[in-house]
Amino acid sequence: MPGGSAPLGAGEYSIAGNTLTFTVPDYMVDGDVVVKQNSNITATYPLEIRKLAGVIWQGNEELSGWSNWGVFNWSGDLWTKFHEAITGPGQMTVHFVATNSSPIFNFRMGDWSTPLSGLAGMYGDDGNIRPGADVTDLVFNITAEEAAQMFGDGGQGMVIWGDGIKLQYVKFIAAGAEQVLWEGREDTSGWGNNITIGSDTSPELAAFEPQEGSVVRFYGEVAAGWQVKIVEGHWGPTYLAVAETGEGEFSAYDFAGNGNCIKMTLTQAMLDAAYTQQWWGGTFIVQGQNFILTKVTVAPM
Repeated sequence: MPGGSAPLGAGEYSIAGNTLTFTVPDYMVDGDVVVKQNSNITATYPLEIRKLAGVIWQGNEELSGWSNWGVFNWSGDLWTKFHEAITGPGQMTVHFVATNSSPIFNFRMGDWSTPLSGLAGMYGDDGNIRPGADVTDLVFNITAEEAAQMFGDGGQGMVIWGDGIKLQYVKFIAAGAEQVLWEGREDTSGWGNNITIGSDTSPELAAFEPQEGSVVRFYGEVAAGWQVKIVEGHWGPTYLAVAETGEGEFSAYDFAGNGNCIKMTLTQAMLDAAYTQQWWGGTFIVQGQNFILTKVTVAPM
């Protein structure tokens, strides 16, 4: 398995006909699954189990007893990846699993002391982070100044050390970088076609790890007299009502001046509604007139 050092043992997988079944081990990362019949016959199958957009590093680095300071030894290739990927502000995700019931770690700039502003609410009185055994991600914003201090020319890098944590990947999405949530061509057909974006509990949106303040853009084509509503995906509240001219519940919106898209800033209430299971519906509903939806994107900041 990718990320593992030993093959699966007897009882950890089964084969029925042309189907191989196994339980994904917690160390597994994206990569190649190698099936070896004998010394002469080997088959390799690429497997992707998580969104890789923006991933700079992935592996299985165990932090135990405060004795291991993490994956970032700043070897030439690794430093180059961070240096090239993080050139300004954006959103970083550190994904991990707990290896005991009380995981604890620290995350600082490479001087071992300077905290990151996006983690201000996570540091405890002793300066450490205690995420809880069920938490698997730190998602936070990095400022332009922090990006330069850590990863610019002559930057000091960053350090992660602690106990009860296994690091599995680090990803970074630059501020304003758009990731495609939906793409196609759907006409609102004079309020006759309600376009559902995403599905119940919004796994499509969650994969991009948006936060409060992230921006969703609804791209499309408009004609004279256009109107658009963005509604919560289970026919909940109306999030946005915009039109060519302001009237009633609709606010006037400069569609062309905003890059031929409708911009909507996510609130925590929107995210909470998106991730609440209701067994039907989706993330957003787009309805209106004289509007053809062609793409929906999400950007972290």
